Amino acid sequence: MITQRPSLTFEELYVDPTIEDDPVLKFKICKKGSSQSLECRFPFRRGIFKEQFHGKVQLQFMFDYEFLNKVHDGPPFYHIANFLMLSDENGYGSWFSPEKFLFDHWNELYASDVQGEISDFLKYKVHYIGKATEEHVIKRLTGHEHLQDILSIEHPLHYGSLPTDEIAILFYEFSDNIHLAMFSQDDDISEMFQQMVDGNLPVIPKKRIYLDAEKALIHALKPKHNKLFYKNYPQSKDGLKQELLDVFTYTFFDPITLVYAEGEITGSDHFIEADMLLVKKGEALKIYKHSNK
Repeated sequence: MITQRPSLTFEELYVDPTIEDDPVLKFKICKKGSSQSLECRFPFRRGIFKEQFHGKVQLQFMFDYEFLNKVHDGPPFYHIANFLMLSDENGYGSWFSPEKFLFDHWNELYASDVQGEISDFLKYKVHYIGKATEEHVIKRLTGHEHLQDILSIEHPLHYGSLPTDEIAILFYEFSDNIHLAMFSQDDDISEMFQQMVDGNLPVIPKKRIYLDAEKALIHALKPKHNKLFYKNYPQSKDGLKQELLDVFTYTFFDPITLVYAEGEITGSDHFIEADMLLVKKGEALKIYKHSNK
């Protein structure tokens, strides 16, 4: 998805000088146009970084567009769009943006602490939805016509921001297939038992799921930079209509919100707390809101 959201920055960033053996990087994540912030702690010599970041560590900053050419006193440092952390001893480096740090945090990739409502910082206005089933997704974006259009046509959400600061590309992959088979009292009990024991469930090719998911999302969200909206979805030659499914749903497993002309779709890292795109046999797609349950 090619999306747009207010630019995010690291603010008040410094290394806590009181803890020498277990240094902690402290900062706020702020969103342009909002007074909200997230209070963050990153003990960067724990977990997966324990071996990489020992000895002397450098921080290199890329500042927000408005503040690139200004003198930056510190610490603490302000208006940071992203930063690079480098080890002098082994040359190891790791790059962080506010979104990447939050993504790593909720996926528990390393030790970190965030105080505040993360989901308020992860609302994305959807401009375009596409797929990459025949080539790597990065190659798919090289010279991408719709991406170039969005960068040149869309206006910044907030004065002083560049569209390049606000445009975000969200990559998705098929995560999980929770498959439930239903049986009636007239079904063969031995067949039912065997399926439960063996997990002998029909395998649907992932490519077909991706093709169907793209159509479902475009049909539901109708991004203005897409040209085809699949008005007859779920009818299609290459989607899940071909499978013997009574019901299927799509859910986002990240705490993001997708904003479109008619409303919002909210994801969650807790499956039962997320909105879902719901397709029942013989019916049109529906958006099932968790808040209405």
